[in-house]
Amino acid sequence: MNFVSTCAAGLEVLVVEELKSYGAEISSSRKGEIRWSATLEAGYRACLWSRFSSRLVLVLSEFAIDTTDDLYEAAKTTTWEDHLSVDDSFAVDCVLAARGPVTNSMYGALRIKDGIVDRFRECHGTRPGVETQRPDVRVYLQVLGNRVLLGLDLSGEGLHRRGYRVDSGPAPLKENLAAAIVALSSWDGSTPLIDPMCGSATLLIEAALMKADSAPGLSRTYYGLTGWRGHQQRLWDMLVAEALDREARAQEQKWPSLIGYDGDRSAVRAARKNIVKAGIENRVQIEQRELHQLKNDFGQPGFLVCNPPYGERLSDSQSVKHLYRHMGDRFQDQFSGWKITLFTAAPDYADCFKLRLDKSVKIFNGPLACRLFSGSPQAAAAPGAVKDWQIGKEIEQDTATELANRLKKNYRKFNPWACGQNLDWYRLYDRDLPQFNVTIDVTNTHLYIREFPPPPGKDPRIAEERFREVTRTVRALFAVSRDQVMVHRGLAAQKGSKKGGVRSKQIEIREGNAVFLVGGEADPEWSFFPDQRFVRRFLGQNSGRGKFLSIFDTSGGATISVALGGAIKTVTIGGGARNLETVVNNFSRNGLHPDNHRVYSDSVMSWLKKNRQPFDLIHICFRKKQYRQTNSSIFKVGSGHRLLIDRTIANLTEGGRLVVSSLLPNFELDPTLKDTYSCRDVSQKLLSPDVTRGAQNFKCWEISR
Repeated sequence: MNFVSTCAAGLEVLVVEELKSYGAEISSSRKGEIRWSATLEAGYRACLWSRFSSRLVLVLSEFAIDTTDDLYEAAKTTTWEDHLSVDDSFAVDCVLAARGPVTNSMYGALRIKDGIVDRFRECHGTRPGVETQRPDVRVYLQVLGNRVLLGLDLSGEGLHRRGYRVDSGPAPLKENLAAAIVALSSWDGSTPLIDPMCGSATLLIEAALMKADSAPGLSRTYYGLTGWRGHQQRLWDMLVAEALDREARAQEQKWPSLIGYDGDRSAVRAARKNIVKAGIENRVQIEQRELHQLKNDFGQPGFLVCNPPYGERLSDSQSVKHLYRHMGDRFQDQFSGWKITLFTAAPDYADCFKLRLDKSVKIFNGPLACRLFSGSPQAAAAPGAVKDWQIGKEIEQDTATELANRLKKNYRKFNPWACGQNLDWYRLYDRDLPQFNVTIDVTNTHLYIREFPPPPGKDPRIAEERFREVTRTVRALFAVSRDQVMVHRGLAAQKGSKKGGVRSKQIEIREGNAVFLVGGEADPEWSFFPDQRFVRRFLGQNSGRGKFLSIFDTSGGATISVALGGAIKTVTIGGGARNLETVVNNFSRNGLHPDNHRVYSDSVMSWLKKNRQPFDLIHICFRKKQYRQTNSSIFKVGSGHRLLIDRTIANLTEGGRLVVSSLLPNFELDPTLKDTYSCRDVSQKLLSPDVTRGAQNFKCWEISR
């Protein structure tokens, strides 16, 4: 007998290995298709045991056509009585592998159907009925130009339908593709296997079925072969009994840990349902855990397999890139010596995983060209604090001597302090000297200079010259190239400048265990601020495993600190639509699951009024005098903060706390608040010493009922 096995493009080698184990003689193999010959028993084994195939077709005939009428004639002359009766139902599936006389698959199927029913009418006076869903016999038509293959689909429906999937999340992985990913990972069933983003647990279930020597087709309730008139039931029953015996004997072996994690509670519920349906609830463990919580608790090397998300839109794509970077960090930090296998539709970001690759395979997931990457984590660089920038001893610009001396003094003071605080970013200069109206920040990789507009009436040419002095001094003092200096010009100074106002690219800075993205097209003015660093730390240390609300945080920094501190649910609101991408990317870079950490650009006051979900901890950050809420609504901090605080406290749990921080000049809380609530000034406790100019305006209060 001649057969055709179809599969996802890229899995042909795996399918060929399977078929040979059933005694098949391979005739040919091309993209997504293997032709072979063997006994009917081998065909049955392929239906019952193939983990990687999509369908199995018994070939009836192959012929050439010039027109679609040739399809009809070929169907009409085929002895269909050998395969179905007038009491059976049938359907015809047409696959156009290459265009030719048949240009529409539905029309091609229709011509075959017409030929079948007309033959039965002429020979028997009646005809079998058509049933598209689970017919007794499914006819398979493949058109490759003017070459046609006509056969019977013995699988009936896709062999990936194992029968255990009762629930799934978005974009579930097909079971046969998941089995292939596990097989290509080289997992041998003796060491731990984990999936850190398991979704509906398809990868782990397929791995467990392999370990259990369980035939993937045992739980299926429908096959195309059982309604076929040539079906040999005794042979099929024998093979099923053999499969059940093999499965029973495999249960006696020792099992390693198989564990899946997912940050989405609904995905965890779906995974557990599928595992129970598959009959392996004692073999696979599922936990709700976000990616940033991923740890290696096994005490031995193992395997990690994962099908991480990918982004179709540009903004999603950027978020995925930062998520992959976080995954690479976790792999390096926790899984040294492990084998990591990842299947992604975003292969351009593979370097983010930081793997020493020993395998890269192109596989199609439907129409998507994907890649499977397999390897071990690269050695992690030693964790470092602020880069030890070398300060030059000689400064050529005499006019910059005062500034250079101040920078040297501040560097000797703040660089050791930043190292002790586990920071790789601090403010070196905070508008210390009145003639140099800039701030200068030091990071591990760059220096960032921000110019503030000169006072009204000041000659912009003077401001321009002063700024040039600053950049010359900084470059000479630290011996850096122009590419290592990022600048943001004051608006007034730009009028007299021929150069662009912003020269910034996105970089990463670390603050404790958190990583923040600053600069670049999405964040040219750096929405992340050093004056809030100890507020963020305070929030993270006091969040517990509660729920957190952040208001007017343009970077998401407060939320990230709280999430890494243990908060299980967070909401970030009021940061502005223009900062939304920055917040989402920062969440991805730190491994926060979007279902647990929501971001909204709604009006804060309206949202608070409608909200019915109380929070254990809330933070309000005032950095501007007013915030646009809608196209026609503006929130003014001075006159509106009392009502905002009232509504915010109404959204606190019993015993919850509100933290209000501000860098607005001369800002004070409405004095009547202290008559209504408990207000504690924690400004001195949370002041960052490197923000000297900001210290004049920094205020922070802890408020509770």
